[in-house]
Amino acid sequence: HFELSEYKFENNVGKDFDYVLDEKTGKITEINVNGKNILASPLEINLFRAYIDNDRNRNKGLWEDTSIRDSFQMVDSIVKNGNVTTLKGYYGPYAYEPLMCYQMDITKGDGYLDIDLSYRTKLHVVFLPRVGLKFALNKQNTVRYLGHGDGESYIDKHNYTVKDVFEFNPDENLCPYIKPQEYGSHYLTDYVKFNNVEVYGKKPFSFSATPYSQLELFRAQHDFELNKDGLTYVTIDA
Repeated sequence: HFELSEYKFENNVGKDFDYVLDEKTGKITEINVNGKNILASPLEINLFRAYIDNDRNRNKGLWEDTSIRDSFQMVDSIVKNGNVTTLKGYYGPYAYEPLMCYQMDITKGDGYLDIDLSYRTKLHVVFLPRVGLKFALNKQNTVRYLGHGDGESYIDKHNYTVKDVFEFNPDENLCPYIKPQEYGSHYLTDYVKFNNVEVYGKKPFSFSATPYSQLELFRAQHDFELNKDGLTYVTIDA
């Protein structure tokens, strides 16, 4: 369960707030506040990440067999009931069996969106790199969060960190590995605040905010090949 809210903690409600839903894919293509879209890329379901070193020997074949990198979100039905929109659809590669079916309930509140995602994987899927959401924002100068830090942290790599409030500049959050891979996660996060948007969950989540897209990290063979495009790429994982 994730909630995406505009200045929620400052009680900045009552603004002209709306969102645009792509009814073919189920992606949220715009979140407009006072007529300005705060998203730089759609908010969508995300199962993919760049390989880490362990994946190359252990899980790479599982990813390639299920074509996770080439999969995408689609929608079968949309039902609107007041301020709640319910999507039912699937996530998978084109012309092949889906990896999972999902239901997403989007509730529009006063200055925020409440997004509830539930899913069921298909029987042939034995491994998923992650399950969550992703989107991009225009370049952010400061990210403030309550979670494990200040270094990167994961479910199996967080004992060296502490849970506290931290800040960092995502544009300076460069990949620390010579061979680019997934990096920068912050485990057991209660909330994360960007320049113009906040995210928090009913349960702690993991997030990352970097200047590189997942495909950029996946394709680059060396750290000096990574290119910034002026955006901040955000992942939110359950």
